[in-house]
Amino acid sequence: MKPVRKHYFRHSLSICLIFMLVVMNSYVKTAWADSSVTATPELKKDTDTPSAEKKENAPEPEKTSSGNTLLYAGIGVGAAVAIAAAAGSGGGDSSDSDTSSTAATTTTTTTPTTTKTTTTTTKKVKITKPKDTNPEGSEPVGADIAGSNWSGFIDLVGSAKQSITATISQNGTYVVIRTTSSREYGKKFIGNINSDGFMKLYDQSTGELWTTHYGNATANKIDIYDFVDNYQDLDQISLQR
Repeated sequence: MKPVRKHYFRHSLSICLIFMLVVMNSYVKTAWADSSVTATPELKKDTDTPSAEKKENAPEPEKTSSGNTLLYAGIGVGAAVAIAAAAGSGGGDSSDSDTSSTAATTTTTTTPTTTKTTTTTTKKVKITKPKDTNPEGSEPVGADIAGSNWSGFIDLVGSAKQSITATISQNGTYVVIRTTSSREYGKKFIGNINSDGFMKLYDQSTGELWTTHYGNATANKIDIYDFVDNYQDLDQISLQR
């Protein structure tokens, strides 16, 4: 029995091998045959020759081989993936550029205009205001010039001569003159007179010193002057009674 079983086993193994070889050979031949067969589309019978445009638009011959088809499909898929990846990368760059361009905003820095306020400070002129050091009711020194009956004119450089009246008070050497002048100064003077009739008076608007430059005061006439324009000219007040 053992030799028979061994022989049977060998035959069975041989049959299986032959079957496998036949199947594989048939598959290989079919694959080779399919790979060599190209489906060529039939051209319509027409007198006209297909144009170059039709040739360019004609579909590519299809491969019927499953193996080649799978191989080409795999290559196609790989190529498609590569193209898709490249396209995705390029598209991302373009999208970023567009987004950047769109999202770019122009910032205008507005610098606020600073209004500089200039405060003009008028320096207050220090005006000399002599004090009355004479006892009250002192006799006039020099000429007796007290009274409210004085009249005359004021002639300031750059202004027209103006007629004025004046009132003068006197206590010993102490003298105060008030005029009706409508000019910026020459309205009130405070000062002193000496025994010769020389007068030094300070304008209470400008602080300027006025004197009886061309002649001493008398009981009926007073002329006082102030140098202006670096001693080039003179303001004048002339009073009489």
